[in-house]
Amino acid sequence: MGSIALLLPRFLRLHRPCIVQRACYSSGARPATGRVNSDEVQAIMREVSEHMRSLKALPSASPVGARTDAATTPPRALVAIPQVTLPEAHVPSLDKLAERLAKHQQADLAWRLYSQLNASRAPVGLHAYNHFLLSLASSNTRDNSGRARQIADDMAAQGLLRPVEQQHQAYALMLSRASAGDFAGVRAVFEECIAAAEVSGSQLPERLALGFMLACSRAAEPEAAKPVHLQYFAPLLERPGGVRSAETRQHAMAVLSLNALVSAYGRRGDLSAAQETFQQAVEAGHQPTTISVNALLAAHRASSDLEGAMAVAQRYFLGDMVVEQREEQKAD
Repeated sequence: MGSIALLLPRFLRLHRPCIVQRACYSSGARPATGRVNSDEVQAIMREVSEHMRSLKALPSASPVGARTDAATTPPRALVAIPQVTLPEAHVPSLDKLAERLAKHQQADLAWRLYSQLNASRAPVGLHAYNHFLLSLASSNTRDNSGRARQIADDMAAQGLLRPVEQQHQAYALMLSRASAGDFAGVRAVFEECIAAAEVSGSQLPERLALGFMLACSRAAEPEAAKPVHLQYFAPLLERPGGVRSAETRQHAMAVLSLNALVSAYGRRGDLSAAQETFQQAVEAGHQPTTISVNALLAAHRASSDLEGAMAVAQRYFLGDMVVEQREEQKAD
């Protein structure tokens, strides 16, 4: 038993799952560009600075970077970046860089760039804002959830925070609020989106339902997650008659939803429910992933079932029976 207890943490470290589902990127598509590096951040800042100087030289230009009145600005570490009405104020290359930061979940570098833009009072467009918010929401830490909230507050100050209209925003807000321990805030965003869908007579986008599932996973709220999984994703795992559906986008999202449910039960310490949910994923024809196996390991460990956890690790990891899949991978 002693050797098992010593080895188990190593399995958990080697195969630790990521927390965020990158549901806004194409299934199976390789990213057009790689991870952002510090040199690119400095290059985009130089480009933004040059762009701002050119705008200031225009006779019709509004003052770039003018701040709001101090009496109406909330006392925070970062002051809201004002919205510049000139279309020329927009820097398209900044949008592309922010999108790459979100795609590769580079939360720290995204925050560094955002802070530099803020300090220089540079204009930020809606597209870049949304992806800065997604970047910070991708990290399941209290620090980055607080940073995501600051970005959301900056957007709200400019009238750019509209989660009902912007799926990126709703998705990111649910994740960041779960990381901050604000599950009531997660529910509020999700219920607002459901209500808006009902008013418009449309179906809630699956991506938002998946965002709620992942938020439930972070917050260890399987009771809230299970009915959403049953309503939105369970029917997508199999076709009528028990024939497994093809590996479509919908099927991939349904499997990720099951993984999130396993993770939520695991974090809650409900071993039997985690095992049952994991078995459902296997029976649905999905090869176990690092995420679902780690979620099952966490449930065993929370229940002090170290022998069971070691058996799972040996079967799936040493037996090479898992797919290296991150939770933010390939769902849209």
